[in-house]
This record gives sequence, C-alpha cells and structure tokens, in this order.
Amino acid sequence: MKEAAARRGEDTPEPLFGAGRGRADSSSAVGGRKLMTVESVGGSCYGCGVCAVVCPVNGIVMKLSESGFWLPSVDVGKCVYCGLCTRVCSFMNDGVSAAGAVGSASAFWHKDPEKLKLAASGGAGLAIAETMMAKGWKTIGAAYDPSSNTVRHVRISSPEGLAAIANSKYIPSYTADGFDGLFDGGKYVVFGTPCQIDSMRRLIRMKHAEDNFLLVDFFCHGVPSYLLWFAYLKQKLSGHETMRDARFRDKRNGWHTYTMRLETDRRIRYSTALGGDPFFRMFLGSRVMNLPCYRCKFRGESSAADIRMGDLWGSDYAGVEHGVSGLLGLTARGEEVIRDLAASGELIGVERESVMRGQAHRGMPPPACRNRILRELASGWPLWLVVWRQELPGRIKGLVPCKAKEWIKRRLGR
Repeated sequence: MKEAAARRGEDTPEPLFGAGRGRADSSSAVGGRKLMTVESVGGSCYGCGVCAVVCPVNGIVMKLSESGFWLPSVDVGKCVYCGLCTRVCSFMNDGVSAAGAVGSASAFWHKDPEKLKLAASGGAGLAIAETMMAKGWKTIGAAYDPSSNTVRHVRISSPEGLAAIANSKYIPSYTADGFDGLFDGGKYVVFGTPCQIDSMRRLIRMKHAEDNFLLVDFFCHGVPSYLLWFAYLKQKLSGHETMRDARFRDKRNGWHTYTMRLETDRRIRYSTALGGDPFFRMFLGSRVMNLPCYRCKFRGESSAADIRMGDLWGSDYAGVEHGVSGLLGLTARGEEVIRDLAASGELIGVERESVMRGQAHRGMPPPACRNRILRELASGWPLWLVVWRQELPGRIKGLVPCKAKEWIKRRLGR
C-alpha cells in the first residue's frame, strides 16, 4: 500500500481559498503536446480521491483546501503525465461512466431493531454489507475519525465492524486510504457518494476488475465545507472535551426528525434541525456546499452504481418512525443483491416514483452568500454569529407588516 501520510499531503501547500481555476503547474508541454492533470480542475473538484489511488508514482495527494474541501495536489517533480488521473476523474469526463437502467424499485427495513435504530433510514446499507460478507466479500465505507474529526473511508472485514459505517456522514470523506489496495484479488462492496462511485467505476473498468466489485451510492444532497463542521464542534463542545463519535442522523426523536448526536469523553449531546441546530440550518439550506454539488450531474437516477439507496420519503411511510430505505436496482448484480435482502428484513416492491419522491432532481446555482460565509468561517468567526448575520435580513423582513411591504413594492415600481 501507498503511504497514507504522503497521500494526505500534510506537508504540501494548500490550494488558494475559494479557487475555482486551474493552477499554473497543472499541465506541462511534453513532446509539443500539452498534457493535463487533475489539478487543472481546481476548486471545482469533486474530491473523490480516486486520482490519488491510480497514480503510479504516488504523485498525487489529497489535502483539505482553505475552503474546507478535499482537493488533489500533483507533485510535478514526480508526475510522468501518463493521464491516468484524468481518465478516472468523474469531473473531467462528461456523462456517467455506466448509466444503468432502473430495473427494480423497493422499500426495505431491517428486521433487527438494534440495527434499524443504528441506521439513518431503513438499514439497507447494513443489510447489503452483511449479505455480501456472508459470501466472503469485504466492505469499504465511510466512518467518523475522532482523532481528526473528519470522515474517512475504511475497510471492514467482519460484521462487528459495520456499526462504524452504518449512519449517514454529512461531511466530505477522505477516500484515498480506503480505496487503496483493492486490486488484490478480493471482492469488495464499496459505498460512496455518486461522484466517488463514478470515478471508482472508471478505475475498476480500467483494471478489468468489475466482477470483483459491488458499487453502492445514494441520493446525495451534497457535502458542506469542513469549515462549517469545525466551527460547529467549537461551538458545541467545551475546551476540555474530546470527540469520540458523531452520528448525523440519530433516531431518538424519530426518523423524520434530523437529530445530531455528538459523543465525547464526558457526555452525549443531541441537537435537532427543528430546534435550530446551526449545522443543519447551513447544510440543509445548501449554504456552503462544494461547488460542483450545486450542479451535480448525478441527480435523480443518474448513477454509475449497481444499487442506489436513500430515505424513502413521501406519504406512503409518513407515519413510520423506525426508518425506511428506498432502493433502485441499476444492474443485474444489483438486482440480485436486492432480492437477497428479503432474508434480512422487510422487502417490498414499490413504484419507481415512490423511491424518487423527495429526492433532488436538478441542480441549483451557488447562493450569493456562499463565498462570504466561507471567508467568515475561515477568519474564525463563531458559527452563531455567521448564522445570525446570514438570517438577519429575513428576520427584519418578517417584522415588516404585509401592507407596508406592498406599499414599498408599489413605490419601487415592482
């Protein structure tokens, strides 16, 4: 395996804050041809990390930018301009690497109450991993790392380890270590965001190893900046507390209520979106997402995975609080695995529209406030002040009587 510390780029300079342009050293003229590397993507990078895995000379490292997102940094002294990084890059390649047709749509919830309680929705991810582990497969998924307060993809070899990857993670995952060393002849279930899975599909196809992988992605809202997460922890924790775990979708208040659970060495804290939790206000409001998330090409059914999963929102299960997963079978292998889930819980065939209901179908422009909020967070503003300043105009507007608003609009000729 490659050295983890090298791939993290702990000694490399950070990209410029807010950069959305390519860098001067992101291409090179070789033999009269200008060759590109993934670094030319700049601040528009998905941050999937697959380029760092495919690089044959260990010349690409993933590092948190000043804006709080994982970006690749290319060591031009090592780079041989082979082009492998650009071949696997989901952002640099148009379309989806394997656009499968939806063959089946299902609702699912785990039969084990404890596992259902642990999961963000119906526990479909747990059931998929358990089903494939029984057949000798290993699992790659996102786990919270309290030592760095980041999320990182890890390899799980036994059912006991699956709890670490069971719940949603609403911050960007560092994947390079978890995705490395997968071409050892073993068989793997890989969970990830649609962009991570699309790049992974390109890689395993390049390696002629698709038979050894089951790829699972999910309906993705997008990922917010780590600047938001670090400011949130600073606001929520005292200076003497150490994080042990974060559960972004705890069910103590039910499936439909977004509840954050922060476990430290001293206590467990809960906070809900309905109660004004500042992380959820920024995240669900899409205030500081990664730039490509706003115009993501993987909305709706667009996926390179074998299975796409997510919460099964909508009226059919509006009164259910234990959680229900929606599943789309996108390949023959994915459909076969979904059928096997009947042994792990309740599996019900539903209309495709039922799974799609409540999911994002189209992109959106970045909000005008995004760069300002990122600058404030990078400058050390407390999160409560950032949120207060962002919401103040709306609160003032809410104090103005409706008749006064109509009078002002008439005066302004609107």
